[in-house]
Amino acid sequence: MNLDAIDYLLCNFAGGADTEEFDDFSFDFRQKEQITHFIEQELTPFFTKNFSAEKKKELEELLDEVISKDISLEAHFNSFLYPFNFSSNEKFFFKELKALLYKKHLR
Repeated sequence: MNLDAIDYLLCNFAGGADTEEFDDFSFDFRQKEQITHFIEQELTPFFTKNFSAEKKKELEELLDEVISKDISLEAHFNSFLYPFNFSSNEKFFFKELKALLYKKHLR
């Protein structure tokens, strides 16, 4: 499974657990409303501006696979030191990410 598209989407947050830049970043992955807000405010603008049609399709296919096969990417994400913990609501994150990014951008 190629994870380049999801890594690119989250690239601005990689290493954030180790930097002062994200000290004030209060995002609780256990709260579904905060996940939705994070996707809408942080990820959607980056997706819209920086993803080509090919990269959008690649991410959509990856999300379909992760959602349909109930695949956990927690170990992969932990290696990037994101300033949030995916494990508490990973499945909702992927479903919400797909719903919010693709309802407006590819269809």
